[in-house]
Amino acid sequence: MAEKTGRIIRLIYNIIFSLLTIFVAALFIYEVCDIYFGSGGGTFTRAVVGEHLSEIAIPVWVWIAMVLIGLVLWEVFPPKGKKKYGQDVRYSLYRLKKKMPVKAEGDLLEDAAAVAKYERFIKIVWCVAAVGCLVFAAVGLAYMLDFSHFRGDNVTQDVKTAIIRICPFVVCSFALCIGAVIYQGWGAKKELPHVKKLVALGKKQESKGIRKLYYTAVAAVQSDTYIWMARTVLFIAGVLLVMLGIMNDGAGDVLLKAVNICTECIGLG
Repeated sequence: MAEKTGRIIRLIYNIIFSLLTIFVAALFIYEVCDIYFGSGGGTFTRAVVGEHLSEIAIPVWVWIAMVLIGLVLWEVFPPKGKKKYGQDVRYSLYRLKKKMPVKAEGDLLEDAAAVAKYERFIKIVWCVAAVGCLVFAAVGLAYMLDFSHFRGDNVTQDVKTAIIRICPFVVCSFALCIGAVIYQGWGAKKELPHVKKLVALGKKQESKGIRKLYYTAVAAVQSDTYIWMARTVLFIAGVLLVMLGIMNDGAGDVLLKAVNICTECIGLG
């Protein structure tokens, strides 16, 4: 009975909170449009923005209060039986592959050939994705490092042009990676039954060559020590690049562009 009451209360809260969120978002959009097209004159100054925000202060505070109420509500009426998500197929495949037999014989030759085929295709897909990302990154960097693209009088227009030119390459890179991940997940589902049959032989496979390097790399990535080492290296590299930019007077150029963009955006340029 208590669980049923909790579900009803959570459902009612979710509906009210969702409608309130949509209402507050609509108010924000209305006030922004009112500043840009109406009484604000298109100028986003602190006084104008503050005046318009004060008009919707009560709904915003109510929305914040509803967030706090929700936190309390989930503690008083916690949902029972959290949804359990299945284990990732690729992780299951990775664990089973370490138990594969040294060689397959008889009826399992077909399964071994299928596993080899899926592994080969996945490697090809990831190689294509990596090469594509490198090409797109090289083209984008070539454009960004060509300072002639950023020497015009209109800095905002130069930045917009750069975004328009580079965005397609960024989107294509993401699309390649997403496609490779999707294919790997699909291939893992197809490959898993064959691997299970091979593991049924019960003789653990000796990891040699590339396979041994692969499992070593995966174990290293999953290790907290290596993760913190990678974070430290990236942090040091970021600090060094920032210092290099400061010494090359890059910070001044970035600041000047940011000032020009901000002043033009709020109507002061």
